[in-house]
Amino acid sequence: MYEFTEVDGELKGTWTNPRRNGDLTNVSWDGETLKFGREASMGGQTFNLSFEAAVDGDTMTGKMIGPRREREFTATRSS
Repeated sequence: MYEFTEVDGELKGTWTNPRRNGDLTNVSWDGETLKFGREASMGGQTFNLSFEAAVDGDTMTGKMIGPRREREFTATRSS
């Protein structure tokens, strides 16, 4: 789960899954595109992921960019 908030005019975010959680980095919104990053790990390796997404109402569609590949994603706001 990703959660975004505005604190003193600055966008911030966190991510949570059943095993870990953390802060999002470089959160930005230009009125059309939401961008953010986060640290991830797999097989003892730590790496950075970056995300770029268009937001339309309660849906966000974009791409996740990792060290070896890009993947498309769609996310929906939970209530």
